[in-house]
Amino acid sequence: IDAILYHLHTLKGSAHMAGVQPIAVLASPLEKLCKEFKANLVSADAALVELLSDAVTLFEQGLQQLAYDPHAPIAGTDDFLQRLQHSLGGPF
Repeated sequence: IDAILYHLHTLKGSAHMAGVQPIAVLASPLEKLCKEFKANLVSADAALVELLSDAVTLFEQGLQQLAYDPHAPIAGTDDFLQRLQHSLGGPF
């Protein structure tokens, strides 16, 4: 999980610095989730793996959008963030 945390932290910071909020909106709560799991020694289960896999898909969509509209919301982000919020047990 350390490698995931490192890369999410870097992605979050880079997205914020570049002003690409759709990527930052995804990376920030994912980083928080991974920190919570690490702090509480929670093992990655199938639900977390699925969540991370879905995040990769959304990040890929966001990267494709960079060429033509970097500030447009990434389709599916709201549903994903609701699932993520449920995994955290509350608002992020």
